[in-house]
Amino acid sequence: MQEAQVIYELRNVPDIISGDPKLGTGLALSTYATIGEKFTSKTRMKKLIQEILVYLVVALSSLFIMSYAVHMLVGDLVSKKTEHLLIIFTCIIGVVAIGFMAWDVIQRRKGVK
Repeated sequence: MQEAQVIYELRNVPDIISGDPKLGTGLALSTYATIGEKFTSKTRMKKLIQEILVYLVVALSSLFIMSYAVHMLVGDLVSKKTEHLLIIFTCIIGVVAIGFMAWDVIQRRKGVK
């Protein structure tokens, strides 16, 4: 009976961004849940901060890998100034792509998409 109660509680956890219970658990709270855990605003904020930190680490490492790939491809083939311009251009494209993905996640959490 306790497992059924936990499953019921997990399905009725409001979405973190919008607070709407119809949107599901949001932020994959069921992944972090343990039997009998109650979801409070403190727990939600902790999970939100954890998710933001993970996204930030992934975004920064992606930008680093993109710039390093440009350096490895054109490092000694072009001048340093051209290499730096290519790295900047690649990072701008990466930031725009990451920004779009973040915007898409927010829209999906709000239920727009």
